[in-house]
Amino acid sequence: MFALLTSSAHCDLPEKQRPKVGSTGIPIIPAVPAQEPAVAANLSLAARFDTSDSESEDAQDSEVDRDPFDQIDIADDHYFDANGVEIEFSAGAIPTADKSHDQLYQQMDDLRHYDHCILGEEGNPRVEGTGESSGTGDPTIADIVAQMHALGLEEEDDVYEDETAAEEEEGWFPHGSKTECGARNVPSFAALRKKQKQLAQDVGIETKNHTSPLGNEFFMNGPADLFKLDFANPLVRDALELYPDLTCASVSEFWQAGKWIHDSDLSDLTPMWANFDTAPHRHFYVNEIAQLRDGRFGIPLRYGKVGGVEVVEFFEVVFYEATSTFVIRSDAIMQIEARNLTKNMLDLEAEGLPVTFESLPTGANVTAQTSSRLHPVRKIANGRPAFIVRMMPWSDDVSGNRSKQYNPHTNVYLANASLPHQKLQQEYFVRFCSTSPHASSSEQLHAMSKDVGPDRWHSAFDCQLQQEIIFRIITHVLPADNPQQSETCSHIGLKGNQFCRHCDVGGTDKHKETEGGYEAMYSPGTPREVSATVEAIEIQLFTACLGAGEPVKVLQTDTGIKDKTAQYWIDQALLRASELKRQHITDPITKDTRLKDRKLKGDAREAVKTEIALAVQKEVYSWLLQQPEKSYELLELDSPWDKIQDRLFATRLQASSIDGLSIPPIRAQYIVQYKNGLIGKHFKTLQQLGVFHLHEGLCSELILDLWKATGELGAMLWFHTIKNMDLYLYQHGTLQADLTVLIANLLDVWSVIDPSRILFKSKLHIIVHLVDAIRRFGPAVLYSTEIFECWNAIFRLCSVLSNHHAPSLDIGITLADMERFKHQISGGWWKNTAGSFVRGGEHVRSFLRQNPMLQRRLGWVEPSKLIAGTVKLCSKPKQNPTKWKDILADLTTPQLLGHHPDLIWHHCHHVVSRSMDICRSGSWIFFQGTAENSIDCGRIFKILAPAADTPATGSASPDPVVVVERFLLQNTNDERLNMPILTRILGDTATCIARPDAILFLFNAQHDCAHGKCGPTGVRNVRQERILTSRQEKYIVHTDDSRFFLNMHALHNADIIRETLPRSQTKPIPYFADRKSEHARSAAALRVTGPAKRAASAAKSAATRLRSKELREGVAAAGRAEETVPVNIS
Repeated sequence: MFALLTSSAHCDLPEKQRPKVGSTGIPIIPAVPAQEPAVAANLSLAARFDTSDSESEDAQDSEVDRDPFDQIDIADDHYFDANGVEIEFSAGAIPTADKSHDQLYQQMDDLRHYDHCILGEEGNPRVEGTGESSGTGDPTIADIVAQMHALGLEEEDDVYEDETAAEEEEGWFPHGSKTECGARNVPSFAALRKKQKQLAQDVGIETKNHTSPLGNEFFMNGPADLFKLDFANPLVRDALELYPDLTCASVSEFWQAGKWIHDSDLSDLTPMWANFDTAPHRHFYVNEIAQLRDGRFGIPLRYGKVGGVEVVEFFEVVFYEATSTFVIRSDAIMQIEARNLTKNMLDLEAEGLPVTFESLPTGANVTAQTSSRLHPVRKIANGRPAFIVRMMPWSDDVSGNRSKQYNPHTNVYLANASLPHQKLQQEYFVRFCSTSPHASSSEQLHAMSKDVGPDRWHSAFDCQLQQEIIFRIITHVLPADNPQQSETCSHIGLKGNQFCRHCDVGGTDKHKETEGGYEAMYSPGTPREVSATVEAIEIQLFTACLGAGEPVKVLQTDTGIKDKTAQYWIDQALLRASELKRQHITDPITKDTRLKDRKLKGDAREAVKTEIALAVQKEVYSWLLQQPEKSYELLELDSPWDKIQDRLFATRLQASSIDGLSIPPIRAQYIVQYKNGLIGKHFKTLQQLGVFHLHEGLCSELILDLWKATGELGAMLWFHTIKNMDLYLYQHGTLQADLTVLIANLLDVWSVIDPSRILFKSKLHIIVHLVDAIRRFGPAVLYSTEIFECWNAIFRLCSVLSNHHAPSLDIGITLADMERFKHQISGGWWKNTAGSFVRGGEHVRSFLRQNPMLQRRLGWVEPSKLIAGTVKLCSKPKQNPTKWKDILADLTTPQLLGHHPDLIWHHCHHVVSRSMDICRSGSWIFFQGTAENSIDCGRIFKILAPAADTPATGSASPDPVVVVERFLLQNTNDERLNMPILTRILGDTATCIARPDAILFLFNAQHDCAHGKCGPTGVRNVRQERILTSRQEKYIVHTDDSRFFLNMHALHNADIIRETLPRSQTKPIPYFADRKSEHARSAAALRVTGPAKRAASAAKSAATRLRSKELREGVAAAGRAEETVPVNIS
């Protein structure tokens, strides 16, 4: 596949077919055969780009603090900065002492950290690295040397003078002393550990011991101890969202989705609001009467945000002086800005206003009693603000070893769901809660729940408000893989008859093969309820108290409910009940005296046994209630492809263009060779690129349909922001929702390939519940578990270095200390032993901010400093100053010749689009054309900036430019891949110039190799260890450069692409016109093949048992024969 690895797009063509090349290396585009004129698609400007240019200009003026020693290149003993400008050092005026130039350079080199950004003056604001030297000398070097001395960094000769003179007989030879690095006041190891322990205690993260209901011991860092750090950390506090977003526009975060806004009980939302700028002491609680600025009264129901402004929803009430009571005027909920609240209930009572109500409307969310009283949290808060945060726990089984030997642990990690998704995808914001080789996730989650609930308030210091607050934790979502979620939901698992943890779909194989049972698999069934699950578990426990295990198994099979913790007590109850029944019914000595009477027979005797059994059941159940707390399916190993087809697919995949995909370089040979051991990044690559290479007999049309359905659904699920939830999820009349159609298409293709797959591959049914999950929780990427699985590497390192005697305690203490360290160097506050809130010193607080290596180790990602519409120059050796005409070469058109022909232009490394994408030469982009509101697409040919030392013909220096090869986006999709087609525009308009701030966003395009008949006809040397070897490999050579596909399976910018393209080219097409009849046909086929398969399986099992029996009998006969053989004594 076509790889955009250089600025020339023709480097892979064979010599006979390769375009002619001009003097500057620019390919000459050959003439293409005449073809029918293509019609351009009608493109739209995405809403996020519909802003004025003034915003970008303001952003460009903002100053960014930079480290003066960053990104230095060295070429031929010359130093160049990140923008390619040569650094010219001058001794300047040194105020301290005379030092030679060489000595200054030596001291600079000792730092091993270069940067010149502060040495030059800024030139064009749109070009990074165009500053010119002032020519007045540079005192910066002297300042750096002085700073080196201030830090105790002495001259190199002085540092090692004593060490080189050390004699061999000295105790610390070959080192000069015990403090090898010259550091002062180095503590002992014991003192270091003591200080760390003290700091951990000061911050307040306590690793507590817990005993599970099954008797397992483990240690846990509580959620309250971890989440209180978020309020006290200035790097985190500003990002916390404590109120739901009621704007009802696009959805990209948890607080914008249905569960937080519509499904949550009002008591699970932050109960109060205050204007912390003007009246921080006046707290307005929900369900308390309040007065507005205009004199009206109201009862706040909930607080939220609309367009970033805090609002309150309330019932309006009227005060009648005659009766001294309040009456709600209407049951309609009103919404105003929260800043219009002026007096709370305490203020009104202080003014002597009686707060009593005459009546409330039917169905109101408040009662006269609650509205007449103070909110119960107000008393708990005692003048402190009260907030509610949401939690996202994650649990899974993880190996504690880095080797292949499995060391089982069950881990629980936490994330604060009140933080934006951009933060949650950083390892810095993942919190370790607990681990145990013994306790299951259910046992650990049970202990975690002690910090969570309606009445569990915790104190913390709010660094933004500079006061103590209280907060409560609500569990919002529990992401996990399917087996783990089944355990969390007390579900029997994916192999059960009722295999879905969401609903009651399923049944026996015979039932699922009926027309009704099979059709039910393709849609959500009746949702499971918590109360019904609890009731089913109680019935199982009570049934187990009879001492018979089979009825319990029947209950679990019929309902699909099997709780892991309850199963432990079921087993205990079965043993205890069986023993009691033996004692009271069957044991000759201890059985009930009535059963010793031989005259008691028949129904009377059975009635006594039944009575005893029921008594045993009640006794065992009572014992249960009084117990204290302490008390993939494997992939197929074969492949339908042979080795030749494997190599062909790998070669095609390796030739794919990855620009605009946000994936690592492709290792196609590895993917094909180890197809049964792939991980997430490999599947992401295949999902976005695989469909382009399945031509010329590599797969059937049906398998291609499956690849297309998977790719289209994957891109749709990767939306970070959903602007139209109805169009995305729901069906209105003849208008079908995109996600619903794409899920149906995937399931329908599978029903044709293998009708029984949905009966045994539970994920295929579970995916239909994704529609409701997105409605409640927001875009699917919000609850991706990838970041938690990445964090497993940190846990494994702690596990390997633990003492292995008490791993849960040892790992918990280690990671609690890491949280303490993160908190303190981030500038967080904590309460010291005197009861005051303190934070680290200036040098400690700045350590994380000034240390990029530490940021990477802690998983912190600095906010992007990219500015839309700016370009970055190549390094000095690669700038290649060239005149305008020579740069364009054969792409020159009459319209382009007049663009500053006398200027010298430098090549740039990249341009920043308005969507903050890094676009390089060869990147495919959408950009704003010269015509009003026109959107064009094309491929970047060159990114150029005028040389700063070249005089401009006009009064002002020209801005950088982006030279774009224009392509026509046809208004119809390709019939085979259902993707938009890009064809090269010929003639005088084939190339155009775009302003850097006109570049909208980046997208991925793939060459149409099936149309061009491209094959592995090229041969090149293999590169190993950055060296070209004598080994050779084949690669794909593209036969043309005029036809491409816009990759609609790409995850990056998937939402912007669909917002830009016409609806006719993005609307999903249903795979079946009549799904129900097609499913009925598949079910009919299953009713024939299903019984046959089960009969064959039963026969195979019977044959296996027979062979095993014959083998055992043969071994036994041989043993008896050996015993009868006489022994010859002589």
